[in-house]
Amino acid sequence: MLEQTRLDYLQAMGVAQWMPRHALPFAPEPRWLATAANQNTQAQVEAQDPDAHAIPDIEDLLNEQSQTTAQAPVHNPAAKPAAVTSPPVQANEPVRAAAIAPALDPARNITPNFQLFFVSSSLPVVWVCDNVEEVEMLQRFIHSVQKGMFGRSDFVAQAFEFRWPFLQTNQQDQSLPVALQALKAHWLFMQQSNNAKGVIAVGPQSQQWLQQIEVKQIQQAPTVTELMHNAALKRQLWQSLLPLL
Repeated sequence: MLEQTRLDYLQAMGVAQWMPRHALPFAPEPRWLATAANQNTQAQVEAQDPDAHAIPDIEDLLNEQSQTTAQAPVHNPAAKPAAVTSPPVQANEPVRAAAIAPALDPARNITPNFQLFFVSSSLPVVWVCDNVEEVEMLQRFIHSVQKGMFGRSDFVAQAFEFRWPFLQTNQQDQSLPVALQALKAHWLFMQQSNNAKGVIAVGPQSQQWLQQIEVKQIQQAPTVTELMHNAALKRQLWQSLLPLL
């Protein structure tokens, strides 16, 4: 995965990125510097949480360590250990409501499971498919569309997969809101990289997830096979692409 794409995913999930955004002094000129829109700065992070990434004072740590060492009791093997007493526990003591953690909203904490394939080309749109078995067929169809519109078969990129959950772990928040933020960041990256004016959504899952992040769907189709063999869908696709050229 490209480093910039990884940073975009981390930014969409709300993870603060600690990377230089400019060339360091007395260092060779870097070949690439990460860019992130709306990235929180160090001052903004400290304003939200003053104790976040706070660097302790070395002098305070040394003073605290010396006081702890001076106050530490001397171990005497002949001394008997003091008896440890605990408060009595009542068998029928009611459980306090404050001790019970509030229940989380299950709808917001369900981890969705889906994958989408983004294909860019010389056309000012991004093709999105939700079936891995139809990706190669979609790429051949894009070649045919470009040949019919331009008289030649131009560039068609490899499919760019977006998979969720992004990380196979239970230690990170991968709920539905986080998935939508990451998908939105992925779409913005594809849109800016290809100067896309919308998407051609193929498959029900593609249409569903792209609709949730409010992406303009220029054309919809149930499957790639249906798009290739349905004359009405191909005519509608042709009429939708002409104004974008």
